[in-house]
Amino acid sequence: MRFASVRVLVPLALILVTLIAVVPHISASERGPSTYIVQPGDTLSEIADRFGTTVEALVALNGLDDAGRIVAGQSLRLTSGSDGAPSSRVYRVQPGDTLWEIAQAQGVSVPDLASANGMSITDVLRTGMELHIPSTAPIGIAPADRIHVVSAGETLSSIADDFAVTVDSLRSANGLESDLIRVGQTLRVPQQALPQLSKQTAAALHEAASESGVDPYLLLALSLMESGWQNHVVSSTGAVGLMQLMPETAEWTVDHLATGADHWDGSLEDNARVGAAYFGHLLFIEGGDVEGALASYYQGWASYKQYGMYEETRDYVDDVLALEARLRPRGTSG
Repeated sequence: MRFASVRVLVPLALILVTLIAVVPHISASERGPSTYIVQPGDTLSEIADRFGTTVEALVALNGLDDAGRIVAGQSLRLTSGSDGAPSSRVYRVQPGDTLWEIAQAQGVSVPDLASANGMSITDVLRTGMELHIPSTAPIGIAPADRIHVVSAGETLSSIADDFAVTVDSLRSANGLESDLIRVGQTLRVPQQALPQLSKQTAAALHEAASESGVDPYLLLALSLMESGWQNHVVSSTGAVGLMQLMPETAEWTVDHLATGADHWDGSLEDNARVGAAYFGHLLFIEGGDVEGALASYYQGWASYKQYGMYEETRDYVDDVLALEARLRPRGTSG
């Protein structure tokens, strides 16, 4: 949560490569796949043409909105499964179930489960409703990298935004020592798998976001960027836990914003509460400016207001927003 804190200890590119994740699977048979994972740059019409179907059929099968919006990483059903090879399982909601608990029990991510059912992460489940559980592949498999040729006017940051990856991962994948790129240059765009959220971490972040009025997907992305969703992480500058809290900032937040979260330096739930409360405070004093709040969280509010965003801070903000785009199901907004 402080300038140059956790990156010294846990670079995001390393986190995303080394942590185990469950990645959506494209099943195959003689009649073709039953699901497809949307890649950056894909359109619904292109996917329909590729698999010999129609946009209307894809919209109906996947419960898409009228605009047919899709996002990179989303799992699309290509067949109805009526031929004996269903593309997803069905789960009937039981009393007391939550989206988080069902996702963890079924071995899928919360965003994938929400996306497969046209839901928001905050939607209320009704007892007896049927949820489609998207198919998953064996643990540890990551999607293949993509190739991109740099066009006029593009920057490393804009390419990272377009493909919903981090600037750091682009640099690492291409051996770049700076952000300078040239027109016509070929770049590898790493499609790294995100770590799987534990049930406890997911619940802690969900509750903290709700309590502080913070967008849950933004908090998920921020905590992933800070610690890789790990509460045991302590940076070289002393930032602690899931939200990488500096002691003096955490103590101030407990006194003024997150009363009772006294065990922020050890408790996952308290660390999430304090981090969410402090980020919510930054959003308030920045008038709802997400980029300004993220910059303040990383660089420090006083430094950001005095000097503006450092280059490293700009990368950090871009990376968090890229992660948010990957985590957020289609049809939801911040």
